[in-house]
Amino acid sequence: MDTKSGRRRADGNADEIAALLGDERAVSREAGARRAARDGSARHLRTLNELALGDPSQRVRREAAASIGRIAAELPEAFAMLAGLAEHTDPGVVLQAARGLMRSGRGCTQRAIAEPLLDRLAAHPNEVVRDFVAVERGRAARGHNARAGGGGGKSAPRRAGLAGESTGAGRRARAAAALAR
Repeated sequence: MDTKSGRRRADGNADEIAALLGDERAVSREAGARRAARDGSARHLRTLNELALGDPSQRVRREAAASIGRIAAELPEAFAMLAGLAEHTDPGVVLQAARGLMRSGRGCTQRAIAEPLLDRLAAHPNEVVRDFVAVERGRAARGHNARAGGGGGKSAPRRAGLAGESTGAGRRARAAAALAR
C-alpha cells in the first residue's frame, strides 16, 4: 500500500507489467494496462500513452486511456496526457479521456484546463461522448459525485434516498412528481 496515495500497489513487479504492455497479444497488453493503473505510478505512463494513441487493438487503446485516467488524479503528467487523448479519433479513447478529466480535474489549475476541453467534448460528433459529458456535468451540478469516486460505498438508489426501490421506479416516481407540480 502506498501511504501517500492510499493506492494498493499492483500484484506483480514493474518488469512483469512492462512485459505485458509490450506483449504481441492484445489481451496481454490490455491486462498490462489494467495492472499499470493499479500500480498507480508514473513508471508506465509513456507506454500507456503510446498504446492509447496508436495500438492496433481498439480495446487496448481504450483500456490504456482508462488507465491514464485512473492515475491522473495523482500525477500531473497523466492529466496532461488526458488532454491530448481528448483529441483522439477513436470515440472510445475520447470517452475514457473525458471520464478521466471529470474524475481528476479537481485542483484549480486542472479544472482550468479540463473545462474548455469538456466544453469541446460536449459538442463532440459522437453522441455517446456528448451524452456522457452532459450527464456527468449534470450530476456534478446537482452534487452527485458518482463518477468522481464519491458515494461512500452506498448504491446509487440508496444515495438518492430510494432504498428499497429500483432505480427505474425511483426515476418514474420523480418524473411523475415533477409533472404533478
